[in-house]
Amino acid sequence: MLIGIQGSGKSTCYERKFASTHLRISMDLAGSRARELRLLEYCIQAQLPFVVDNTNATTTQRSAFILPARAAGFEVIGFYFPPDINTALQRNASRMGKQKVPVPAIYRTLKYFQQPEFREGFDQIWEVYADRGEFSMKPVGKEKSLG
Repeated sequence: MLIGIQGSGKSTCYERKFASTHLRISMDLAGSRARELRLLEYCIQAQLPFVVDNTNATTTQRSAFILPARAAGFEVIGFYFPPDINTALQRNASRMGKQKVPVPAIYRTLKYFQQPEFREGFDQIWEVYADRGEFSMKPVGKEKSLG
């Protein structure tokens, strides 16, 4: 699961690190929560590896994916992009068309953003830092939980 505000590099990370091995579940692609959840159900039933590519900004939003995945025996890994509003706004400004997010929406997401915690059901949490299309990741230990 990718977790971060808009413009943090989540979709680029998916494309570079997971596209060849994992199905992408995204509200942007599915168009509705109902379709997104049907895709999740399909992946679980078929035991297909998947990545949830949304902001996943709150515990409640994440639980809709974590709980069914854990119940089906999937390992749940969170890839957390610590909020960097200036970089996110710069990336967003370079987007075109529907990919460009209204700036107030980014600030709204930042306002209610909750850092992921192991108690949500994650087996692993990784902090991800994007720099010019390259990604570095470091594991977060349970003893050093983010929350």
